[in-house]
Parts: sequence; structure tokens; C-alpha cells
Amino acid sequence: MQIISTDGGAVQPLVVDTLVSTSGERYDFVLSADQKPGNYWVRVRAIGFCDIQRKEEYAVLSYSPQADVSDQELAFPTVEPPGWDEPYPVGVILNHPNTTCYQPGDQSVCAADLESHEVHRDDALIDAKPDKKFYIAFDTFQADTNLLFSENGYVRYMTVALTFNNIGITNNISMVNLPFPPLTQPDLLATVADQFCNSSSKPARCLPDRACFCTHRLQVALNDVVEMSLIDDADQIRELYHPFHLHGHRFIVMGQGQVPPGTRRQEDKFAWLKAQAPRRGGMPDSHNPPYKDTVSIPSRGYTRVRFRADNPGFWLVHCHFEWHLGIGMSLILQVGDVDQMKKPPPGFPTCGHYRPDAESILGMV
Repeated sequence: MQIISTDGGAVQPLVVDTLVSTSGERYDFVLSADQKPGNYWVRVRAIGFCDIQRKEEYAVLSYSPQADVSDQELAFPTVEPPGWDEPYPVGVILNHPNTTCYQPGDQSVCAADLESHEVHRDDALIDAKPDKKFYIAFDTFQADTNLLFSENGYVRYMTVALTFNNIGITNNISMVNLPFPPLTQPDLLATVADQFCNSSSKPARCLPDRACFCTHRLQVALNDVVEMSLIDDADQIRELYHPFHLHGHRFIVMGQGQVPPGTRRQEDKFAWLKAQAPRRGGMPDSHNPPYKDTVSIPSRGYTRVRFRADNPGFWLVHCHFEWHLGIGMSLILQVGDVDQMKKPPPGFPTCGHYRPDAESILGMV
């Protein structure tokens, strides 16, 4: 198949045999029907938890030498589809979850390898010194069952297949959503000022060795060049990776790869990434990185993205697995000051949290 676009941005055509796409990503491709006429199985296999559950789907691709093929001429294959344990050739893979990226003889192609089709590349963005750099490590952990329902317990957790009481974090912060939309009700921001946090500014209640539950916010000035390095902080490589999505902007993918195997501590991963060149080794200066808005992070690896923060507002950055978003694997990127953001129209509806008053409920019992 010939890849021609990703996330709505055209790329220079690239021929691959297997495409791996995660939640939120979009790829357009052209399939060359150059085999002999007949009926062919199209095979789609899930990854991660769905792979453990042996989820697989099939479709039929049927074509003939005639230019005009009626529905009556399409036939279902007479042979059974291949079973789960029957291997199939994968060849060149785009977006493999365990890819090392750019290794000699490696059959894997990373998203950063794709070449944007846009003629006028933004050299100022690609080669600029970023105004803001962020290193964001994400992971999930299992809550201590002794704390779940205690006064010092957790804000939220989720129980899923094979694991229990999962909580999502970015830089050891589990996101707590604001009780109102900040873009349309900015007058309420002062009432929750003590709820905002980041890795260098956390509420006093947060302990160094515990995940902090607060509203994770990163702030940049309008039109800043922003570079984010997203790091999978898991202990081991798995058959799963996280797709991260940025609202309100698109970004260029500057590099991807694996963190050195012996690098375990989060601080060491950050230090290693800071020492790397802005573009991965061997990338020619003429390379025009692809534009995307959702990107997969190689398992226990990293992806570096860069964008111009030219859209003022409060924008969510999050893992596109919905349950990971639900358990706190997200943060807010504030672009510009409130007075630089668009105002809601007169009479725009307001809203708040949906939680009932606990004391009133207890009084009814």
C-alpha cells in the first residue's frame, strides 16, 4: 500500500506492507490491485489488550480484469480465512509499537520518516531554538488497595482486564479536570488557582513519593515555538503504545525512538533526551518532517514534536485511549493570556460540575 496522507496532511508517497494505526490517528493510502484477478482476504489484527483477547477481523477484496464489475460478479472466497496462529508476511511496517527507529536493516518505518508534501516548509519552526521545551513522562500504576477508600485515598481509578485499580499520570501528576470550561468561563479561574500544578509547582498536600491529583497545566506565550518530548515511562517494552493528541494545533514530528535499555529513572531519561540533537542522527537537513495532530509513542520510547503556539486558549494534551484519559493521563496547555483569547458570544450557556451535594444526600439517608 502507498501511504499518501496522515492526520489530514499530505505526505510524499511511501510504499509499506503493513500499517499500524492507533486511536485518533488517520492514514490515507492507495492500494495497487496488481495481482491476478480474484478474491483476496484483507486482514486486520488488534494490538495491546485486544491482541491478548485474540481480536481479528476480515474483509474481502475482489476484482476482475473487466473495467465494469457488477455486484453479482463479486464472490466470497471459497477458502477459509487464515487462523489466528497462521502467520502472515509483514514486510515493511509503518508505526510498529516496538520500533527502534532508524536502525540499519530495520524493516520498521517511523512516522518521523514520512516527508511532508507541503512545498513551503516552515524552516523557522524546524530549525528555530524553541521558546519552551517540555519533557513529559507518562505511565499508569496500580493504586494501593489499602488507600482506595480512605481519607488519604485516590481521586479516581479504573479496573481493566488483567490489571486492577489503574491510575494514569504525566510527570507523576494525575489530571483533575476543572469544574467548568476555562475558555468560556475564565472569570472563575481565580476560584481554582490553588488547583493548578506542574512538575515544579505542586500543592503542599502532594508528597514526593506519591502521585499528585491536581489540574496539570503548562503555560506558553502566544506564538511561542514549543517543543515537547513525550516519553513512555513504563518499566518494560510491551506490545502496546500510547497515541497522544494535541487539541487546537498541529505539530511536526522531529524524532522518535527507544530510550537506552539501562535508563530507568525518569530524571535520567530526561537528561538523555536533552543531550540528543533536535533531529535524530542521520536525518538530512533537507528532510521536511510530517505534520500530525496525533502521534504514537514507541513502547518505552519517546517522540519529539514541535509546533507554533499560535492559537490562544486552553488546549488538552492527552493519551487517545479514552480510559487512559479518564484516569488522568492528560494535561492542559494554556496558550497566551486570557485577554488574548476569543470571548464567548453574549448569552453563551455556562456549566459546572455535576456532583450532587454530599451533605444533602447524607441527610436524606
